[in-house]
Amino acid sequence: MNIGLDIDDTLTNSHENRLAYGQKFDYEKLSGKNLINPYGRDTIEIFNWSEKNDFRLWFEEGLYEAEKNYPPRPFAKQVINYLWQDGHKIFIISSRNKVWFHEPYEESKEWLEKNEIKYDQLFVEVEDKAKLCKELDIDVFMDDEPLKCLEVANVGVKTFIYDNIFNKDFRDVRIKHIYTWIQFYYEVKKKLKNKK
Repeated sequence: MNIGLDIDDTLTNSHENRLAYGQKFDYEKLSGKNLINPYGRDTIEIFNWSEKNDFRLWFEEGLYEAEKNYPPRPFAKQVINYLWQDGHKIFIISSRNKVWFHEPYEESKEWLEKNEIKYDQLFVEVEDKAKLCKELDIDVFMDDEPLKCLEVANVGVKTFIYDNIFNKDFRDVRIKHIYTWIQFYYEVKKKLKNKK
C-alpha cells in the first residue's frame, strides 16, 4: 500500500508551539493584546499583527528553530516505521516552502533522519497534493488541512484528517478524523483487511 503523510500538525504538533511562541513574542515585544483566534492554523491567523511581525516571530524570536526541532507526535515514529517495515511505501508530502524554511527539503530530511522515521520519498513545496497523490498512486493519505484533505479525497484517495484544534469542526463523510497515530495504524489495517 502507498501511504502519503504530511509533516506539520500531522507528524508534529506545530500549532501548540506556534501559539506559545506567538504569545511569548506578543507579551514581551508587542502589546500582549494580539491574540485573536487561538484556533487558527498559522500564526498570521492566530494573531492580529502584520506580516512583518510574523516574520520577526519566525526568524528573530526562535519559532523557525523550534519548528525544525519539534518532536514527532506520540507513536508517529513507531507506526510509520512498522508500516514501512511491513512493506508499505511511505511518501512524505509537505507544503513546507522557502518562505518559512530556508531549505525545506534538506531541513525536512534532517528532521526525519534525526527522529529515525523511515520513508521512501520526500516531497516539499507541494502546492497540489491531490495531483501528486494521483501520480504516486497513493492508497491512504493523512493531512491536517481540511482543503488539502478535500482535494485528495476528491481524486478518490482514502483520506484522513489529523484532528487539531483548528480543524475539529471540519466534517466530510469521506474523511475520518484521526486523534492518535495508534488509531491511524488500526484504520490502515482495516483498509488492508477490506482490500482482501
